[in-house]
Amino acid sequence: MTQSSAQRKFTRGVEQVKKLRAEARFYRYDDAYVFRVDKEPSSPQKIRYRCYATERKAPPEHWPLLTGEAIQNLRSSLDHAVWSVWKAAGNSGTGDHTKFPIATDPDGFKSQAGFVLQGVPKPIRTLIEGAQPYRIAPQAPARDPLELLRTLSNIDKHRSLTTVAVAVEYEWISHAGGIDFSHEKFATDRPLGHGETEISVFTVTAEREIMQMDVNPEFTYQVRIEGMPLDILGNIVRRVFETVGEIETGQPKSPFVTYPL
Repeated sequence: MTQSSAQRKFTRGVEQVKKLRAEARFYRYDDAYVFRVDKEPSSPQKIRYRCYATERKAPPEHWPLLTGEAIQNLRSSLDHAVWSVWKAAGNSGTGDHTKFPIATDPDGFKSQAGFVLQGVPKPIRTLIEGAQPYRIAPQAPARDPLELLRTLSNIDKHRSLTTVAVAVEYEWISHAGGIDFSHEKFATDRPLGHGETEISVFTVTAEREIMQMDVNPEFTYQVRIEGMPLDILGNIVRRVFETVGEIETGQPKSPFVTYPL
């Protein structure tokens, strides 16, 4: 069966997301960053720890381009789906104004919809409004996947290449009993760059001598897009898949549908 223009855009975007995720997974487990700890004892019962991350392998230079292309294909698939419905409704002209609006509040939607959805059948307009971030995530519309897609798309189109970087995902410290901690710098969410980065500083105290194996800081890192975990692309793909399907069929997505990621 021949795919629609929207489906082809979406499929291409999914392929690019899969490629990026696979490369990021390999990068993460390839010791791209290694960690070391320096100890500064004040006494046998008090030690200051400084923790560092050292880059061994920089993120690939093509990641921002690949990410931007995936984002634009996913965003375009929504516009293509709306245009296709507009055209099928018998409208004349090029329909250059027609696109899928994304808004975080009802007023924002109304101000866009009156123009960009002009000529789109009312049932589809209703479906599109039902997919808006303020309807799906009223408590936090700015974190809705479609709003994140809009934000990332605008950054990539109007400002610069999408920033793909690395940050500390988690810091945790395994330790023996009777140890107290005081953090000066906490590693979790700290961006990692080229060379060596100081990521954590903390002091441990105890009523006894602190042995070498009593305190063991550990860290993981992850690839991020504009400061957000790469996993957001999976959430975006899911929402776009649902929304394109609803626009093209005029029906809500079946709960039994198989998602592409």
